[in-house]
Amino acid sequence: MGSSKGHSWEGPVHTVHTESFQITVSPITNSQYREFRPGHKSAVDAEDAPVTGVNWQEARDYAAWLSVGTNRRFALPTEARWERAVRGGLDQHDYPWGDDRSGTRGRELAKNGFGVRAVGYNLWEWTSDWYAADYFSSSPKEDPQGPPEGSFRVLRGGGYRDDPASATTYTRGSARPDTRSEHITFRLMEISAEPPAVSETPRPPAVTEARPQPAASPPPQVAAVTTAPPATAPAPTPAPAPTPVPEKRPQATPRPTPAPPAATASPAAVTAIDVEGSDTDVTVRVQGTGTLGVKSFALSNPNRIVIDVSGAQMKTPRKIGEIPVALGGVNKVRYALFQPDPPVIRIVIDSDRPLKHLIETRSDGFVVQLNP
Repeated sequence: MGSSKGHSWEGPVHTVHTESFQITVSPITNSQYREFRPGHKSAVDAEDAPVTGVNWQEARDYAAWLSVGTNRRFALPTEARWERAVRGGLDQHDYPWGDDRSGTRGRELAKNGFGVRAVGYNLWEWTSDWYAADYFSSSPKEDPQGPPEGSFRVLRGGGYRDDPASATTYTRGSARPDTRSEHITFRLMEISAEPPAVSETPRPPAVTEARPQPAASPPPQVAAVTTAPPATAPAPTPAPAPTPVPEKRPQATPRPTPAPPAATASPAAVTAIDVEGSDTDVTVRVQGTGTLGVKSFALSNPNRIVIDVSGAQMKTPRKIGEIPVALGGVNKVRYALFQPDPPVIRIVIDSDRPLKHLIETRSDGFVVQLNP
């Protein structure tokens, strides 16, 4: 479980054992959730699209209601069981099919080795665990349940704007339990065939309202995650075309929340972003204060360069911005707060061709030199 390739809160790699269990093949859909909450509105409102705008407690309430109506035991998956199911039996690979990041969108929505459609929904998914940035350093080996307490719940999934770097099997985030977001959905695991014990999974007061019982339509399809997973993932089976999730990004997206920096840490902020250039080269100038951690990578289809500025607050006049360019192969420069805590500002340079880029650090920020 975990990885040494990602952020510090996504490691270290450690061994985990769970019993066999079943998990829904896909996230809960709007039509399934509306049997519990008629009239619920999601960012994408199609009946077969994943439900969004549901906080952690509401997802748990749905699991309890479905358990009562079907005489089965559903619950939010633990973080460990979620990761195991999504990996599909392929340990220590970036994606459910291996490490090849090309063509991720279609492959993410195909079934993996356990028959689970995994991380291709461009969404986060709730798990049952409390979040701690360093939990993997002390996680028990046997069926870990997360820390005993906390302020945030673990989110898994990701996949912002179909970016393969943020849709790995180990991508890890967090949000407050009362968060409702168009970027968060959930799926359920089935614990056993026994009816739920009231002391463990209380039936929420809302189920006393007049609503159709879940038995009126088939319960969510589940896939078995066994103790003897396949050695290799089977060839992906075609998945039904999903309803796309809108490309718009919120100002602040729920992401991992490690311990806050010490009060004596130097404040860092991005204060301005501007662009200058010609038909042959373009310079993106990022002005700021304090120490700016800068990491960049290039992506294709479409061509873009992504620059993550870590440890800095967004102090620009606009928190989410777009600068039209149309020079030197650069179409535009977009920027926004990618995650609030620890803060990461993401700058995306969209281009009509592959471009080389060089980052030069300066006392008042950094500049990005772009040329063919």
